[in-house]
Amino acid sequence: MLAALASLTVLVALTAPAAGAAPVQEFGVQLKDVRSDGRFSVVFTANAYDTTGEPPPQLTRSVLRLPRGVTIRRSFLRRGRLCDTAALRELLLDIEGDRADYRTLLGRVVSGRPLGPDLEPRDAAVVRTCRGSAIGRGTATLDARASFEDPVPGLFHLFLARPIAKGAVAALGALAVPDDRVASVRDNPVLPEQRPLFTVDVFGARGGGPYGYRLVLPEQRVGLVTFSLTELRVSATGASRREGGRRVFWAALPNCPRRGVLPFRADYTYETGQTASRTVRAACPRFGR
Repeated sequence: MLAALASLTVLVALTAPAAGAAPVQEFGVQLKDVRSDGRFSVVFTANAYDTTGEPPPQLTRSVLRLPRGVTIRRSFLRRGRLCDTAALRELLLDIEGDRADYRTLLGRVVSGRPLGPDLEPRDAAVVRTCRGSAIGRGTATLDARASFEDPVPGLFHLFLARPIAKGAVAALGALAVPDDRVASVRDNPVLPEQRPLFTVDVFGARGGGPYGYRLVLPEQRVGLVTFSLTELRVSATGASRREGGRRVFWAALPNCPRRGVLPFRADYTYETGQTASRTVRAACPRFGR
């Protein structure tokens, strides 16, 4: 069983003590189902809180650094193969209600089910491209107590997307919707109508060292509402396409270094000026057949 399932778990607690506030950031990474043909799945979890019980200070910058050698294959980075998440969001907003709700439409995009027979060719191309770049899904819970008394749970789908920031090689685009199955969301006059889009820009390696891609997380804000991300879970099974008669996976893991560990690092900066950083070295996974 262990030979068939390779996993890597990293749990990091980033704590920045200060008078009257002790914000804590935690995240974990698990690599699952790592196969010799290059396929693998990633489960990413995170949560944040303040030891005082108050909302944590607002983050002004959040960067996750991946081990050098983790790469997105070049064929998936061609502009025509990156999801235009802004265009997809606008399309779904235009047709929402006529055929299905936004969450159902997102599911249809990812599963390949048709949105309708009368899509314009340009819209059909957007849907087709985003379907091919869908890499995962997840859930999140937001602490927005300045605006909403209860935690705000949400659902999202994750796409390999066009970047926003200059110099980024790609982005991870999350199309999200509040989870209206929860009464506190369903009964709120504002939340059920929200359809946020979040973009995590992906930058290449900078200089030497053990780190490669830098994932710059977006500002924790939707319109005028700021929040803290108290819980996050992303399950990324990835995407693949057929090229040259073989199936190619969207990303690749590095060869395990001689020391048998892979480094991950997270850096956080708060509006208070506090910073937190932690480097973790985790054992490399074994490959299954």
